[in-house]
Amino acid sequence: MTDAEYAVCNVEYANVVLDLVRSQMDSLGYLDGQTVTLHITKGANGYFGADDEGMGQVDLLGLV
Repeated sequence: MTDAEYAVCNVEYANVVLDLVRSQMDSLGYLDGQTVTLHITKGANGYFGADDEGMGQVDLLGLV
């Protein structure tokens, strides 16, 4: 497969996925709003990240 053919396949695949998601949008339900506190800190490597406890709460709520 050439790069151009691969790019076309990627676009076609993305469009199929988007069509599937869009077809389900009207049937989605939403839960009540939740509040989670995340503590963001800058690590020794210079990158920012959230604390494990807060991310665990997000995971439990099914938001990730």
